[in-house]
Amino acid sequence: MANQDTMLKFMADKADLTVISVGYRLAPEDPYPAGNEDCFDVAEYLVDNASSEFGGNLSFMGGDSAGGHLSVLTAFELLDTRPKFAFKGLVLNFGAYDCSGFLPQAHHFDRLLVLDGEIMAKYMEAYLPGKSLEERRDPKISPFYKDLRGLKLPPALFTCGTEDCLLDDTMMMATKWQMNGAEGIVRIYPGAPHGFVFFPPGGCEGTEEALEDIRVFLTERTG
Repeated sequence: MANQDTMLKFMADKADLTVISVGYRLAPEDPYPAGNEDCFDVAEYLVDNASSEFGGNLSFMGGDSAGGHLSVLTAFELLDTRPKFAFKGLVLNFGAYDCSGFLPQAHHFDRLLVLDGEIMAKYMEAYLPGKSLEERRDPKISPFYKDLRGLKLPPALFTCGTEDCLLDDTMMMATKWQMNGAEGIVRIYPGAPHGFVFFPPGGCEGTEEALEDIRVFLTERTG
């Protein structure tokens, strides 16, 4: 995606990685499960072919907002379809992990900053048309409801700003990660809104700090 080029270039340059961006299908033209299946297909292909096609194994995966949601679901899918594979880490920026009635912050958040509960509800109706509240709690849709007990979860960096209606999603998903014995690193940035990592350096609270945290997380695991 063009609006993510700066972030992708940052990771390629600062962590010395080959970065691949997935142009998965989008709702409302292609609702669930189209985008999920695209991500699963690409991830499985890279597990099997990255070394021969790109000169190195698949090591990391990450995403922002809906991309964080799809990254977690894809990681869960690979635990089933490629059980011998293991990521070195996930980078999960302000992800949405409960696609049903949303966690409390989404209902309490009343600032006109990028994303709020009303906008999220419209996105979810486009992504999950006709799905009941109970159906939206299927762990294949809402990873927050996944039973993580016994899973070999990869290390994960969870980031979010305090001015984001998805703050609870980050905090609660990271807690579940830690509760099940996995490494879940949480970084919260005071004053930062949804999408803050895409702002130019110095243009928003927390942007430079978050980029440095992402760089450290990646480089510490590539040595």
